[in-house]
Amino acid sequence: MIKSKYSNHASLFILALTTAIVACSLYAYIWYQIGVSTTITVDTTNQVRSQSVDNNQSIVLIKTTQNTEKNRNALASHFLSSTDAVGFIESLENIGTQTGSVIKISSIKIATSSSMIGSAHGHVDAHGSWSSVMKILLLAETLPNVSMIDNLRLSGAAGQKGNTDWQISFDLDMLTVNATSSTQ
Repeated sequence: MIKSKYSNHASLFILALTTAIVACSLYAYIWYQIGVSTTITVDTTNQVRSQSVDNNQSIVLIKTTQNTEKNRNALASHFLSSTDAVGFIESLENIGTQTGSVIKISSIKIATSSSMIGSAHGHVDAHGSWSSVMKILLLAETLPNVSMIDNLRLSGAAGQKGNTDWQISFDLDMLTVNATSSTQ
């Protein structure tokens, strides 16, 4: 067989070309694997950070709940139960007892609705000395429940023995909590 002077070069060229193709393929495979590994690492790191933020928010929420428990429990005492009309009337009658004045309560209405908050309304007429009438107003303003005084009227008239008999009249509105929602 006759060997050409280039036959050795052709086999070396094919070997070099095959080696280059294998090297490029391995390089591309490694490049792809590094990309996949980087993506997985970034995704895992983001999940860990997200979980860490969620855990921190949970801890803050739990601490806030624990720190405000006393205030949340006391909140119910600021509102009158929608089923406690007797308590509303008694709170108004106690004002008269504490001041020694004659109090007349009328127009008692407890408005309930499908919402959680409602209102209780009462009209108060009273008479007595200046100090007792002012005590009535002070006690009505400082009732333990959230309340509002409206339509205040104050007048004085000559009474027995030359004393002035003062008359006060006002509407008292209190916020109520729907009884079914306050027990939840």
